[in-house]
Amino acid sequence: MNVISIIPARGGSTGIHMKNLIKLDNKPLLYYSVTASLNSKSVSKTVVSTDNDKIADYALSLGAEVVIRPKKISGNIVGLEPTILHVLDHFKKHENFKPDVVITLQNTSPFRNSQHIDRAFSIFKYKKKCYNQLQILFYNQLQTKNYNLL
Repeated sequence: MNVISIIPARGGSTGIHMKNLIKLDNKPLLYYSVTASLNSKSVSKTVVSTDNDKIADYALSLGAEVVIRPKKISGNIVGLEPTILHVLDHFKKHENFKPDVVITLQNTSPFRNSQHIDRAFSIFKYKKKCYNQLQILFYNQLQTKNYNLL
């Protein structure tokens, strides 16, 4: 099964400029999503969608693939859907790659790890006839074992 993980990472965050490269425990926020995805047994392709060269370079240095997002879908009022569709269209056109499942990972959840991704994906696969979407909610970021799967 082809599973793509898409990590949106704009450079022009309005609340905290370049928040995806802000350090948490001496590692940029982006580090946690990329390494969780790369270490996941379920994910076959880890992609960072960004409009920023510094973010792109850092993502590549971690081993992720990068798709540069055009300005028209890089603003702060643009939702997640255009970003996902842009990445999917890019891989369909350039690599003839069409995933069976898309996972999105937000950098603002740095305590989510590869085991969380794999467990959520396992539940999703098992319940695929019932669900077309699965979201992980963390109730306590300091104790990542306390999560609820919907």
